[in-house]
Amino acid sequence: MSFKSPSPTPSLARMTRAWRFALWAALGAAPGLACAGVAGVLTTTVTTLSTNVTYSTVSKSGAPLVTYIGYEFTTSYSGTNTTNNVQLVGELFVTDTADLDTLELDSQSSPSNCTAQTLSDRIRLTCVLGQLRSGSKDSKLQVFFKAPKKVDGGTGDLDVKNKVTLTGATYYAELSDGADNTNNRWDWTPPQAVELGTIVANEIKSVLPKRGGDLFSGNAGIANTVDRFASRVVVPNFSLFPYAYTTAEVAESSPLCANSPLLNEAGSPVCHQLDLTVNDDTGVTAKFSVTAPLSVKLSIDKTSCPQGSCKLDALIFSYEDEPIKLCLVANTPFPDGKPCLNGAPVRIKDKKNPDRDGDIEAEVLNTRNGRFTIA
Repeated sequence: MSFKSPSPTPSLARMTRAWRFALWAALGAAPGLACAGVAGVLTTTVTTLSTNVTYSTVSKSGAPLVTYIGYEFTTSYSGTNTTNNVQLVGELFVTDTADLDTLELDSQSSPSNCTAQTLSDRIRLTCVLGQLRSGSKDSKLQVFFKAPKKVDGGTGDLDVKNKVTLTGATYYAELSDGADNTNNRWDWTPPQAVELGTIVANEIKSVLPKRGGDLFSGNAGIANTVDRFASRVVVPNFSLFPYAYTTAEVAESSPLCANSPLLNEAGSPVCHQLDLTVNDDTGVTAKFSVTAPLSVKLSIDKTSCPQGSCKLDALIFSYEDEPIKLCLVANTPFPDGKPCLNGAPVRIKDKKNPDRDGDIEAEVLNTRNGRFTIA
């Protein structure tokens, strides 16, 4: 019996590659099939570090308020072969495309193997992981973006939530014999969207990378007739701490408070209150040190504490309902988790700066967050 070969006759090289691939597949060891064909061998989980972030902005004095959006990427590989040319490729979209102009990768805090490209309607993020070997540990990295500044007149002004969304995939190339390179992908489950802006005006929310952050209300932390109580919270660089990132929330309020010398716009007595929350990457209270403490600067506008009727020594600064004492050593908080005043509160004398002249300011140092009250 005769056998008629197909035409044209396959080259020896092509037949060899075909048989080799078939053998790999039969043994369950084909690199491409190991990743694409076996569920769960190569996966990437993307987590949004905070689902609500305040817009970045610039204060009246020109000081920038920079807030951050963050994502954590965890890539797991449990195959038996080396996986080559692994890349994370994602695309960020914003409800208001005008915000893309000021949404940017924070290269100082993000891994050096991650880059971003701004396109007409999105930002493309690429992180090159390279090669993942059998038995290797999970590849985990955090990527930070500077939150955009709000564009007046854009979609974000409408009755919709302005959000940042992220989609993407993990790409990997296997057959590395030249012409037969194949590209494979693992699509991510999209992480939660990030809502931009906070419902309460005197509230700031942000992810913070290891180099810390500077969060403030008012005019760079200085109170005014509109914002009678303002604060400036400086979270120190925590590179020496075990946290990959922190999440920070600053919330100010002025509830009615009997017998307080402080006044609101209606002339009623109030307490000025700051609720500060700084959590570590596990969601519990982040703890800092006496050499790298939290700095909390409090500012009270002169209209809330008028000279004559509101005496400086009558004000009580408290933390979790306990009076705050003066620091024993300048610029050094108590080591027991209780804050101290870094010097006595002062009434500012600055005739060249009418907005600040007559205001009351104080700085509190602590190794952890909590509630600060002035009454």
